Amino acid sequence: MVYYRAGSPQKRTYTWYINGDISVGSEQGAVYRLLHPCYASFLQLHVKGAPTGQSLIVDIKDLGVSLFSTLPEIDAGTNIENGNEVFSSRNLAFGNTITMAVTQVGSVNPGTDLTVSLEVLEKLEV
Repeated sequence: MVYYRAGSPQKRTYTWYINGDISVGSEQGAVYRLLHPCYASFLQLHVKGAPTGQSLIVDIKDLGVSLFSTLPEIDAGTNIENGNEVFSSRNLAFGNTITMAVTQVGSVNPGTDLTVSLEVLEKLEV
């Protein structure tokens, strides 16, 4: 059985930022260790300079395993995610680490100044 902390769930946002040109790579930006079990509720992506030629695709991983069955992406020529991502796993365990990877960048312009925000609800398991 899962109970949220102290009545209402405690929201927390984990944020990754890549300054300048974005490149493909794993474990980019911060590595976060979860201090409580969490439920991943919302993801937001934004770039200042839009990718061109192809989409910018990112992945959030829990202990190296993707949280998504359809990865989040920013379509070519746009600055925010397209909302087509599908979570395959939302439950994150205490003590696990979450990381962000960039799996694809624009082929003409990779995109610049990426911000990725993952909102979670902290839980208390009893």
